[in-house]
Amino acid sequence: MINEKRLKVAVDQAIRQRNYRRARERALTRLAQAFPDIYKAYLKEEKQNDKSQGKTWIDLDGNTNASLDVHSRSPESFTRDTNKAPSLSQDEGNQ
Repeated sequence: MINEKRLKVAVDQAIRQRNYRRARERALTRLAQAFPDIYKAYLKEEKQNDKSQGKTWIDLDGNTNASLDVHSRSPESFTRDTNKAPSLSQDEGNQ
């Protein structure tokens, strides 16, 4: 009973967070279109901040100075343990 409640709360929180990120991304797009010069200046500042902190930054063209490591996964890693992940009905996934 307690695990079911925790699972429900976690699923609801994940849905709220996903919806928030979607709205935030749409708002950012609108701001970038309304104020392109300011957006580009802020973007440049953030890129420089990340670079000074040693964080990998992919530019607008998709290029990066850091190499990307590709790891192959064993076929066993693709199997799904149904006890670990909740199954969502189609209605729950579209909230």
